[in-house]
Amino acid sequence: MNVGRFQGIARRACLMAGAAAVLALGACSSGSSDAAKSAPTTDATTTTVAPPGAQRPEGPWTLVSWITKRSDIDAPPKQAVVVQTKVKPGCATGPCDLTVEPDGIDGSFRPAGYAALSAKDDTKDPYTLTWDAKSKSYTYTSEPSVSSCTVAGGKVIPDGYEVSKTLTLTFVPPASGSGPALSGTKVVTARGVGPGIAAGCTDLVQTETVAGAPTPASSASDDTDLTGAYTVTEIIESAEPATDPPGSSVLISKSATVARQGKGYTITGTDKPATLDKTRSGWAGSTPSMLSDCKFSDHVVANGYASTATWSDLHRVAIDHTGAPVLVGRWLWRATPSAEAAAEKCASGQDQGFVILVPND
Repeated sequence: MNVGRFQGIARRACLMAGAAAVLALGACSSGSSDAAKSAPTTDATTTTVAPPGAQRPEGPWTLVSWITKRSDIDAPPKQAVVVQTKVKPGCATGPCDLTVEPDGIDGSFRPAGYAALSAKDDTKDPYTLTWDAKSKSYTYTSEPSVSSCTVAGGKVIPDGYEVSKTLTLTFVPPASGSGPALSGTKVVTARGVGPGIAAGCTDLVQTETVAGAPTPASSASDDTDLTGAYTVTEIIESAEPATDPPGSSVLISKSATVARQGKGYTITGTDKPATLDKTRSGWAGSTPSMLSDCKFSDHVVANGYASTATWSDLHRVAIDHTGAPVLVGRWLWRATPSAEAAAEKCASGQDQGFVILVPND
């Protein structure tokens, strides 16, 4: 059957699927899709404040990592992942080894609305960050584990990679006007194994920047200035048509811009500007309706679709090395055919998921 499709947002190819452990490697997907994100309402959040003079992370922490270097490509894509953890020091006071446990949904490291690509990519195992007094840092190196790999065309190869990771973090104590933070790097080594060798899973070394803050790191009363340019990663929750499976990670913009407008903001970069207003769970807003053509193989229904993009629950979860905020939230993109287009069997579409906004340098 000749079914009409809309021309949606061209997604940038993602790079690698990986294990969801220790700042889970984002499970990737490539290609283009036409998408929309749902905007559920969550309870209001409050800023967690560490006690004065705190010298170590403790309790619930959110960690964000994003790719800054890859051995097999030239341009760092800043594709990002987020985990929610509970940090337990192994001593009564002062810095020492830390046990890091999952503090997300379903006993995992995933925040609410953050889908997993597969059960194997959704670890729930705690790990230990070892304190090094000489370097004043915490380090964890994982045992090699088998993970999925995504190759050209977005095909996921189960058990295509053997992956090991080294995570190194430094604690930044709270100071006047700023809360405690974690900063550091994660180095991921992946090599094709088993089915991944035949499928073309590329051996690589990947370096990521890591930033963390107590969970939750923002609230409706948070006065963090969100203005700036961002790279936006989406973790797909659902898509129609199903071009990418839930849990896939894709870059939806390398140049999203948040600018002040009155008491709120505007955000651009994936569609027309959306006006953002403050809500109990963060910043939210939608774009004006946009018209686009419905395209068949043999004809076009002009302006057959009306589409909107909705951002919701946008809030700060960390800051980068420059002090710029790292944001998370949700995104919905929906295309609805007109009556005329529907009569010609133009298919509707939407995409929804979790989004991570990493500041551009």
